[in-house]
Amino acid sequence: MRVVGGPLQGDASVTEASVVVEDQPIGTISPRLYGHLAEHLGRCCYGGLWDGVSAAPPHPIGIALDEWGVWHPEARAWGPGAVDRRSPTTFEQANTLRDALAAGIALEGFHRQCRVLTMANLAQLVNVLQTVVVTDGPACVKTPTYHALALHRPHMGAEALQVEVKAEPAGPFGRPGLSATASARNGSVAVTIINRDFRRPTTATVLASGAVSSGRLLTADSPNAVNDPAGGDRVSLRRLAVERSEPGRVDVTLPPHSMATIEFTQHGAGIN
Repeated sequence: MRVVGGPLQGDASVTEASVVVEDQPIGTISPRLYGHLAEHLGRCCYGGLWDGVSAAPPHPIGIALDEWGVWHPEARAWGPGAVDRRSPTTFEQANTLRDALAAGIALEGFHRQCRVLTMANLAQLVNVLQTVVVTDGPACVKTPTYHALALHRPHMGAEALQVEVKAEPAGPFGRPGLSATASARNGSVAVTIINRDFRRPTTATVLASGAVSSGRLLTADSPNAVNDPAGGDRVSLRRLAVERSEPGRVDVTLPPHSMATIEFTQHGAGIN
């Protein structure tokens, strides 16, 4: 499976990227990687997963990652920089499209480590930090991070596939501007691609041995776009325009700062 992408015509600088997804499973992506906190699991956390000292454990012990996510400077009392921090600290912060893409990037790493990483917990669930829903009285709004997790639904419980990415850098840290993760289940393949470039759209030609069953896109006019009770859903999922230009080939366009999931009906899908 390959992805080759570059900016749309009209952009003076043209970049290319490739993502190779091999039919070599890494391991099963536990649905528990998409959990929320784990502070009150009784003996599991406070008594230990294994009471032995010298003897081998009776079963494999996985790694649990508790409380991950983006913390905005204004929502915490610590950290570098001259930032206008709220007092008292309530940990409330805006949840932006940029935060949703950060969640997608973190989940890519979780998939790569799914043989040993068996649980991860996003902080938190409602109203504070990287929340998935925001409430105001009777109003309840889904955040961009909620929609990022929804895009990952096909990966939950599936077999993660190895992915090799080659792309020109984007941003100040020199990381590839395009990233991806893929999984397989019951002969079907799901591929989630992130365009990390804030300014330039990317075109990708998808070569697939199977038929495309769905394509969904998460994006907005600005990476700082938020959903809130006052403004409604500025960031939400939409249909990803996929057009089969010839047998086994699908063309897609990823806008700047966007994430998309494409599902194929047969195992062995390819992106080129």
